[in-house]
Amino acid sequence: MNKLIKISDLFWEGISLSRVSNKNIVRSYLLFVIMAFLFELFLLALWISTSIWSYSFGYRPSFEFYIAFGVLVIMLIITVNCIWSIFLSKK
Repeated sequence: MNKLIKISDLFWEGISLSRVSNKNIVRSYLLFVIMAFLFELFLLALWISTSIWSYSFGYRPSFEFYIAFGVLVIMLIITVNCIWSIFLSKK
């Protein structure tokens, strides 16, 4: 269990750039993460419009469609936490 905790801590330090002090790397990474966030918002809008469109025609999506929504929400939460931690640590 301790190995799993250590791996998750290292993973979070890598995602949030805890040990990086070079401003150019932080700016580039932050731009990448913000673009990923915008893409995830686009996917969320696409998922919502697809669900509305499919229900209007009486088609019921498969189980994988709903799993994709759960994965998308988890990705959004991780991305927002990552952006938030970078902004807080680099002020």
